[in-house]
Formats: sequence, C-alpha cells, structure tokens
Amino acid sequence: PAPSVFDTQEPTTFKSGSNDTRLPTVGDASSNAAPPALENAQSADIPQPIGRAIDLYASAAVETDGKPMLSFIVMLDGQADLDPAMIQALPFPVAYAIDALSPTAAANMQLLRDLNQEVIAMVGLPLEASATDTEITLASVLNLLPNTIAIMERDEGALQVSRDANAHVPEVLARTGHGVLVYEKGLTSILRAADKMNLPSAAIYKDLDGEGQNERTIRRFLDGAVMRASNTNEKGAIVVARLKPDTISALLMWSFQDRASRVAIVPVSQRLKAE
Repeated sequence: PAPSVFDTQEPTTFKSGSNDTRLPTVGDASSNAAPPALENAQSADIPQPIGRAIDLYASAAVETDGKPMLSFIVMLDGQADLDPAMIQALPFPVAYAIDALSPTAAANMQLLRDLNQEVIAMVGLPLEASATDTEITLASVLNLLPNTIAIMERDEGALQVSRDANAHVPEVLARTGHGVLVYEKGLTSILRAADKMNLPSAAIYKDLDGEGQNERTIRRFLDGAVMRASNTNEKGAIVVARLKPDTISALLMWSFQDRASRVAIVPVSQRLKAE
C-alpha cells in the first residue's frame, strides 16, 4: 500500500544510477535551454517508483459537492528563499511548480514536501527533441525531483517541440506514474497521446500574472476560470501564477468572493486524475 500522503517521502523511493544531481545536455541549443552536461552520461535511467507518483505524493482529495473543479499552480522562480508562512497562509490547496534547472530545486522540493504540499517539476525540451533526448531529459529531472506528482511545461510549447516528444513524454511518464500539464497550444497532440495511455493529463487554462497583471486583472482572470470550469465539456480548470505577494493577495481576496463559491478548489492531483 502507498504511504500516507502526510508522511515525508524520501527520494530513495526512486532508484537512480548516479549520485550526481546535475542534468545532462541533450539535443541542440534552443530557446528551451537544455540542462548542464552530466559527465559520462551514457543512457537514461528512468526512476522506478513503488507506486504511481501522482498517488504517492498527492494531497488529500477535497469533497466537491458536485461543483466544477478549479486548481491552482504557483510557480517558483528558484531565486528567493521560500517563506513557509506565506505557503501556509493560503486556505485552499495549491501545487508548487519547481524549475528543474534551478540550483535550489531539490532543496525546495524537500521543504515543500515537509509542509505536505504538492510539487510539480517544470521541464523544457530542446527544439526537435528525439525520443532519446526526451527520455534522457525526463529521467534526469525525475531523478533530481522524484517526490513530484507531475511534470509541466516551463513555458508554452516547451514539451511540445516535436512529434517524437509528443509521443514519448507520455510513454516515459506512464512508467513512473507522473501526470503531465501543458499550456493550450493548437491541437495539443501530447494530451491526446496521454489520453490513449490513460495518463493523468490536462491543459493549463490561464497564466494569471505572467505579464505583470495587477490584482484587478488577476481577479478577472479567475472569474473567467470559473466560467471555464463550469463548462459542461470540461472537468474543471487549472490556472498558474507566481509566488509574489501581490498575486497571493489577489488569490486570497478572490477566494472570499461569491464567485469563488461556485467551484471546488481542489489539489492539482485530484483534477488530473479526474481527467
């Protein structure tokens, strides 16, 4: 049986062939910068979990009472130290997305898991990534950040870089039990491939503060997310934001408005598994 989601999970749940936490370089240089080189990297070493990662490291599910689901992802910049007080101030479930290239990635993952928070690994692939490029990159990221529920595009299209990547990302994650999150882009063939493999997956509806939006605009975007979640063709909506005081304040203020009561704010893992 899977451990309690409230127990601290150690990275030893996964088996890694290397103690070096640096990530290998794969493919050619591109706008999605590849991780630093890992010396003598010969092949991908896919972590082997003792259960599905999205179950092992998930927060407890929330009762929806039949309401549409809305989930929040807060992205960390990896530069400033995390403030546990700010993280625990939010009265609803939030998943935190960590950039695998950040030098503080592993430490932040452990801190968040100690606080019983869901963690997501942000990843980018080199342009025109082959199946081998995809496998090596994902294996390296999941060895560095094993206690995560899913992987997510670092920015729009960062995982949807080639036909090989669209097909191979779900194949790799199906072995580890991680979900996949991508921004809405065209036909999002990566989500169709994930669906065929029964892999928990979803498109991100809106980036709330990516262009420095003020609190009023963020709250307007959240109202739009409620409408999106309430669409009968959708199982809910997922929005992303950044760990900034103004953004956190906007989320808190909105959560006390009447419109927020029309949805159930649930952990990202719950929304993914519903899909």
